[in-house]
Amino acid sequence: MPDGSQYRFDQAGDIKLELNAEYRANLYRFLNVAVFADAGNVWLINEDSSRPGAKFSKDWLSEIAVGAGLGLRLDFNILLFRLDVAMPIRVPYYEKDNRWMFNKLISETALGVGII
Repeated sequence: MPDGSQYRFDQAGDIKLELNAEYRANLYRFLNVAVFADAGNVWLINEDSSRPGAKFSKDWLSEIAVGAGLGLRLDFNILLFRLDVAMPIRVPYYEKDNRWMFNKLISETALGVGII
């Protein structure tokens, strides 16, 4: 795919690995607090010149991304509102010596909002 192209890949990859864990504690009636962690990555089965490094290899374990965060949950039984603050803990596409993000947690923080 040429640089600057308006086309997008219809699929991120062929092999997907995802692990999620979340602990919720009730603060008041419908208000909960959550602590969560996520890990995983997406790979291709075959080599693709437009996505170098995306092919699944024997080094797959070193390519796992990890993130964690805190959130508020407004749980109304039929509807759940989420407000999360998440930080990358390990970024596999950075240089090997810079993959762990403990010294950059604040600068890389992201805010997420969701309705379930």
